[in-house]
Amino acid sequence: GGADLCYAGMGLSGHLAFNDPPEGPASDFSAAPTRRVVLSEVTRSQICLAGTDGIWDTIPRRAMTVGMREILAARRLHFTLLRTWHAGLWRRAFFGPVTAEFPASFAQQHPNVRVTMTAQAARIPASHASLRV
Repeated sequence: GGADLCYAGMGLSGHLAFNDPPEGPASDFSAAPTRRVVLSEVTRSQICLAGTDGIWDTIPRRAMTVGMREILAARRLHFTLLRTWHAGLWRRAFFGPVTAEFPASFAQQHPNVRVTMTAQAARIPASHASLRV
């Protein structure tokens, strides 16, 4: 029957659960199923910086991911945003165009989204001091 609740983070590429933006045209990226994926270098770099304190040897090149289809079919989505670099990302995800080039933007089409974020993630990015949301 699907998930009642999907907790999600957001990666630098806008990925959700390692659903990185597709390389090339995406016919229906939001319908991508649970599958094995090759992690992008952006995602591997993010994990290295935020998860392993710079130890590259522990970062796999492939992973299993919950598909966008299953994420978006959950009855509720809850994003948790903790890091300073989330400050620009969530604005793009929730207020930018809906596109496979930034997978988290598909959350705009979901009827039940909640967000929890730290003060660091909520701050206005320094390069966009005039930006108000």
